[in-house]
Amino acid sequence: MKAAILSAVTALLLTACGTQKLSVAEKAARLEAQMQQVDSLVRGMRFGIEVNAAFPLRDNMVNLNYDYGIQIHGDTLRSYLPYYGRAYQVPYGGGKALDFSERIQRHTLTQGKKGEQQLQMWVENDEDAYVYTLKVYAGGNIDLTVESRQRDRIRFTGQLTAEADR
Repeated sequence: MKAAILSAVTALLLTACGTQKLSVAEKAARLEAQMQQVDSLVRGMRFGIEVNAAFPLRDNMVNLNYDYGIQIHGDTLRSYLPYYGRAYQVPYGGGKALDFSERIQRHTLTQGKKGEQQLQMWVENDEDAYVYTLKVYAGGNIDLTVESRQRDRIRFTGQLTAEADR
């Protein structure tokens, strides 16, 4: 009886190990498909970013639980991001900060290692000039840095999404 139970458990474990190898191949195929989708979205300049954390230059990380992010629609950047940090010269009341929609003046896209892409976008509005540097990783995770003339740099992390209207 013990031998039968032992052989049944052994067979079950061997089957589980064989199934795991199959799932690793499936995971690799899914990752490859996801990498191609991410590449297509970024190159097409039609995607969204949902941010989940902000990293101000002079302060601690801030978890974000609201619908913050950016949208890229061809040559237009819609930024809806919170700002934490030091502002040097802004309109009374704080101005627009990082909540605006403007035309992208120019952009560059460079390929990195392991499917990583870096997209830099230069945007200017009536208050300030900004450089949005977006690092997109193979799985769709992002690292966004926003630099401006009148405010300290701030960094965000989040996830790439297919284009969606806000």
